[in-house]
Amino acid sequence: MKMIYMLLLSPFFCCADAIKCYQCRTDRDADCGSPKPHPDYLKECPLRPDFPGNPFCRSIYQILYFTKDSDTAVIRECGYKRHRDRDCYQSKWANDVYQVTCDCNREACNTGVRPLCGLTAGLVLLRALVQNNIANAFRL
Repeated sequence: MKMIYMLLLSPFFCCADAIKCYQCRTDRDADCGSPKPHPDYLKECPLRPDFPGNPFCRSIYQILYFTKDSDTAVIRECGYKRHRDRDCYQSKWANDVYQVTCDCNREACNTGVRPLCGLTAGLVLLRALVQNNIANAFRL
């Protein structure tokens, strides 16, 4: 009888599936910025009790204005808190960093950007670079 109850209840305990995402940063991992990161960076995302729900994969693309050449950076990680409305969104911190973040729910989906997100990220980053160059041109 216990076995029957276990079988009936087992589907309710199996829903916290782990997801594997690429986890790396271009400031410490050589090929993290490539469209297909090294397989060693593909790791299981740990569940975090401080964030309800399942983790997801995230890619972050940054322009670092505080560097001499406005370098770019890529961060691939597990995400735990989503944007309310979008899978891809932009952020800016003062005049130091401009960022595009894309979240996804499939295993290893944070290799590169999805086509629409890639186009959005490319246009946003191009706009930010142009604005930065214009701003620098008017500085004395």
